[in-house]
Amino acid sequence: VKPKFTRNPLKPTFEDPTVYQDSILSINTALQIIKSSSGQASKMPLLTALSTTGISENQDVPIMMTPLYRWMLAVPHANKEVLEDRIVKAKEENLIRDYVVIRPSLLTDERINGKTEIKVSWEGKAPGKLGDGAAVGYKITREDVGYFVFESVIANSGGELVGKKISITH
Repeated sequence: VKPKFTRNPLKPTFEDPTVYQDSILSINTALQIIKSSSGQASKMPLLTALSTTGISENQDVPIMMTPLYRWMLAVPHANKEVLEDRIVKAKEENLIRDYVVIRPSLLTDERINGKTEIKVSWEGKAPGKLGDGAAVGYKITREDVGYFVFESVIANSGGELVGKKISITH
């Protein structure tokens, strides 16, 4: 998603400001078609999606990053909030078995030397429930996000993360 600056430099937007909500709408439409044609509730998927930090009800970004998150990233954050709402709605409508939403902090392409600790926190099935305090950090490597998704979600069928919105960072 590329930034697009307007005449007002205080209101940046993006080339496709609804890309995330449009994507989940397409997925939910496909799931509705599959459900209505097969009627099989037993094969509903566990939906895993990448979102972002900065949209949690809890402070999950460093205070110094708040202006960047509130100003420069306001458009994609609003879009990702819709994405997350539609995922929860898909669960309520029995289109998916459950979900795991991963909210990484700012992504980098840095190479990591050895194991880097990944801080994890979550909002869970109980409204407002947060696990182990907020995971606050500036960035995380794309490689570590992929590792986390594979080890914690794919290889473990979601495990204890099912039905939660997970913030991860270094």
